[in-house]
Amino acid sequence: MDGLEHLSMAFFSCKLDACSWIFFRTKNFNHTLTFHLNQLFFSSFLSTRNETKGTHMGRIGQTILWIGLICALILGVLWESYPLPDASDRIESLPMAGEGFHGRDVPLGWGERQIYQNTHVAKRYYRLGENRFFLFAVDGTNNRHAIHDPAYCVTGLGWKAIKEKELSYAGGTVKHMRLQKDEMEMELVYWFSDGTNRYSSPKQYWIHTAVRRLTLGFSGPEPILVLLQSPGNRVPDWEAILKEFFPLKDL
Repeated sequence: MDGLEHLSMAFFSCKLDACSWIFFRTKNFNHTLTFHLNQLFFSSFLSTRNETKGTHMGRIGQTILWIGLICALILGVLWESYPLPDASDRIESLPMAGEGFHGRDVPLGWGERQIYQNTHVAKRYYRLGENRFFLFAVDGTNNRHAIHDPAYCVTGLGWKAIKEKELSYAGGTVKHMRLQKDEMEMELVYWFSDGTNRYSSPKQYWIHTAVRRLTLGFSGPEPILVLLQSPGNRVPDWEAILKEFFPLKDL
C-alpha cells in the first residue's frame, strides 16, 4: 500500500472515527434532550395538576366557608327570635303597699316609652317611713338593647358624678352615686338582679344575658335592672331602704 493509500485510509479512519464520535455524541445528546424534555413535560404536568387540584380545593374551601357563614346567620336569627322566659312575674309581683310602706305608679314619659318598647317596666314612687324614693325596674328579655349603663346615661344628660361607692346588699353589691347638675343634686342606687345574684357591673349583665340567650334560657333566670332615685335634693337613707324594703329582694 503506497503513501496515498495510507493517507486515504487514515483519512477514512479519521472520518469514520469522527462520524462514530458525532453519532455517539448525537445519540447521547438526543437521549439527554429526550430525558430533559420528558422531565420538563412531567414537571409541567404535575404543576398543572397541582394548580388544578389547588384551585379545586380552594373552591371547596370557599364553599364550606360560605355554608358556615349562612348557617351561623340562620342560627343567630333563630337564637334572637327564640322566646325566652322573661322576668315579668317578678316585676308584676312587686307590691304597691305593705307593712310600713305604700306607693303609686308613675307614668312613663314619651322618651321612656320609646326606649323601653317590648320590655316590662315598673316606675313607682314609694314612701317608707321618713324616706321617699323612686323605684324603676326593667326586664329587657325581649329587648336587651333597652338596658343601658345608668352611670353612662345620667352623665350623658349633663349630670356630674361627685361621689360613687359600692354597697353590700343581699349577698351582692349595688352602686351608689351622688350627682350634680348646676344647682341640683340627685342620688342613685342601682344593680342588676336575677332574683339570687346581684351586681352593679353592666358588663357582667351583658355577659349574663348573652350566655342566657346562647343556652336558650337554661342557664338561669333573666337579670333585671333595679334603680332607686332620690326625689330632688332630698337624700334618703339608702341603707335603711335596702334593709327595710323587703320587696326589693324578690326582684
